[in-house]
Amino acid sequence: MEYKENENKWIIKGRTIWLYAKYQILTKLILALVLMPAFGMISSFLIKSSGRTNISSGDYISFFTSIYGIPLIIISLVLMITVLGIDINTFIIISSLIEEKRLHIKVWDVLLQAIKSIKHFFSPIGVFIAVFVGIIFPILGMGVNMSPFKNFKIIFHRKVLSLLRVWDYPTKLKREKS
Repeated sequence: MEYKENENKWIIKGRTIWLYAKYQILTKLILALVLMPAFGMISSFLIKSSGRTNISSGDYISFFTSIYGIPLIIISLVLMITVLGIDINTFIIISSLIEEKRLHIKVWDVLLQAIKSIKHFFSPIGVFIAVFVGIIFPILGMGVNMSPFKNFKIIFHRKVLSLLRVWDYPTKLKREKS
């Protein structure tokens, strides 16, 4: 009997991994073949419409605060919220179905359910999650790195903290004397 239970656990784990793998393959193909090329065309159009051929580190602030940069920021944010929201919702849905022992489901059904519930991510917390994953994670060296932040990392080290304490030391002495 114990052998049968172990066999069933492995079957459930295998089906779970395959279900999630199918979802990842499907969504990343859609992202790579449809969404990212469309985003690339839109961003190229907006950059060219502003009279630039590209954006450099010297003029990105003026571009992103212009009439052409603001729509690009909004489109980027919507795309990030959508992709993150669908991925998070799918993980929750698949986890719920696993708990209910319902493993014979179609990936399209899970994807459609995740898309239907995406509206909850278009809120201040959804914007926060998108900004956190898109900017803060790369700065901290976690997740996907964006090229502008490739060499920029926040590193906390004891020597740096000691240096900060030493730098603040004269201020502490002045406070103690008064």
